[in-house]
Amino acid sequence: MHDSFVCPPAFVDPAPPLKPGRVLRRFVFREFDFEEVVSDRESTAISICEQMLLNGDLAAGKTLWEALLAVANKVRTQGGFMDLPKLLTVLRERFSFRAHPDFAADWRNLNESTQRHLDLIDGRLGGTLHVPRPAELKLLNDRLQKSKKTFVRGASGSGKSALVKTFAEEKPRTERQIIWVRGENLQRFPEKSIAQIMGLQWPLGQLLATSTAKESILVIDGVENCHSREAYLNIKSLVEACSVDSAESTWKVLFLCQDEEFPSGGRRYS
Repeated sequence: MHDSFVCPPAFVDPAPPLKPGRVLRRFVFREFDFEEVVSDRESTAISICEQMLLNGDLAAGKTLWEALLAVANKVRTQGGFMDLPKLLTVLRERFSFRAHPDFAADWRNLNESTQRHLDLIDGRLGGTLHVPRPAELKLLNDRLQKSKKTFVRGASGSGKSALVKTFAEEKPRTERQIIWVRGENLQRFPEKSIAQIMGLQWPLGQLLATSTAKESILVIDGVENCHSREAYLNIKSLVEACSVDSAESTWKVLFLCQDEEFPSGGRRYS
């Protein structure tokens, strides 16, 4: 091993080459037993895979481990790189993951904030009568399949927020991640960054890239309440954080806007 780290004469430049010992002492030797019939390391890896999944069991852990091996083999033989967002893009269709431990607190914060906003929306007429809107829900689903930025327009009190709330609650959060932002909050705190307004520890773009859901949607409710330049810049930052123009991003943006405000507000975001 020592001799194999000696610099070949053909590559020696005028500067003296590093001695093999100086290189080798920086190596950390790790012994793995993955090729053994009974592998403690593989058992540990499968156990970690179980913990990564929302409803993980031994069989699911083994399936995830095999999928990770396949990804590693593909990158090793074809070249390229694999970071967390790219890995989630490859695997999220097959597996339902827990939030990454580093980002779990921020995701909990976002989900709790979204739930508070949803709880304030009453989808019943007069507080008692529920009116199904299957045609509108289908139209919303169809539009979101075709476009990553969609406007839901209507007069004040027409039920825009109630419609999107019903859409948001059609699927569990593991399949459809919803983040709900009120436009008035972006207007109210113009001096604060998006991360500060939302109470986040991590940069929003980095956080959203770790969404484990198969479908992720940012809802900006009340665009007509954003009048200042700072509020518009905050919305711009939110949309950019979703990376909607990236093929790898699962994020889409829903703007909720009153009809009378759409001519001015719609042009800014469409």
